[in-house]
Amino acid sequence: MVIGKVYLIVGNCVSFVHCFLCALFLLSVAATKTSKDGYAKESKKNGLVDKLDGGQKPIDIESFDQNKPVGAGNKTREERMMEKEAKQKEREAKQKEREAKKKERKAKQKEITLAKEAKQKEKALAKEAKQKEIALAKKAKARARKRKQGD
Repeated sequence: MVIGKVYLIVGNCVSFVHCFLCALFLLSVAATKTSKDGYAKESKKNGLVDKLDGGQKPIDIESFDQNKPVGAGNKTREERMMEKEAKQKEREAKQKEREAKKKERKAKQKEITLAKEAKQKEKALAKEAKQKEIALAKKAKARARKRKQGD
């Protein structure tokens, strides 16, 4: 008996959700049709009668480019291609500039590395010379002691 009531409740919930979704679908279809009709009416208002053939000629009221004046129209294919090429050249120039800076940084780093290596070699040579000098001084002292002992 309890299982039957559970199925009844679940079935009612499913049917309610189904009805709700159908209603939303119908509302969206109706809204789409009215918006299309409204758009068509507006586009008929925004037309000029062409004196030659009597047909309607649409007016471009808003251009995509906000810097252009009203009615100036959108860019032509050639204009878009020219802009694209200009942007491409600009990107290439920036890329070359970045590469030049990168090479310059590498050269500076290499120069710094060479300078450090030269300093290290110089220190090593100085240390070696000092050690030789100390060894010679010790030998000289040892000879001097031997002479004193021999006298």
